[in-house]
Amino acid sequence: NGEIYTFGIMHQVLHPGFKDEVPYNVVQVELAEGPRIMSNIVGTPNDQIKVGMKVQVYFDKLSDEVTVPKFKAV
Repeated sequence: NGEIYTFGIMHQVLHPGFKDEVPYNVVQVELAEGPRIMSNIVGTPNDQIKVGMKVQVYFDKLSDEVTVPKFKAV
């Protein structure tokens, strides 16, 4: 669990691998334990993301070898 410390919305295609994702959010989440982690918010429209929003981790399984922590609003 944690809360959004800061965020940005990416509109430019900086890498071809993300061209189908723009616009997408990049957030820095301050975890309840103290550390901060960069990730994404899923399930919330970009225009509704706010600093201080409470979030919970969600693990996105990209393949059998790769799982990425993302967050959902609570």
